[in-house]
Amino acid sequence: MINQNQNTNIEISYAELSKIVRENYDLKEVIQSYIDLDERISPWFCPKCNQQDFEIMRNAKNGRLEYWCCFNCYNSAYDVIEFVAWIEGIDHHDAILKLATQAGLLK
Repeated sequence: MINQNQNTNIEISYAELSKIVRENYDLKEVIQSYIDLDERISPWFCPKCNQQDFEIMRNAKNGRLEYWCCFNCYNSAYDVIEFVAWIEGIDHHDAILKLATQAGLLK
């Protein structure tokens, strides 16, 4: 029988936490919590530079929307963690902690 009052702290690596965060969030939902993504318009207007160069892309292996890019601001694809860091002006570490806490992965 498991003791319900038992403290169940588990230590995981930073890399593993990053992976879990990426897997537990839908990128499009996170982006929509910050900006309005009108389904009739793609690419969308970037919230930083206001150019119509903001896109959300699928992972070729699993078909999930996992990457975003503003081709005017950056010329590469980034994940949900990088989006939160970029849009909020925080570092990568703080973005992981914020998302992990919101997902109930951290207290």
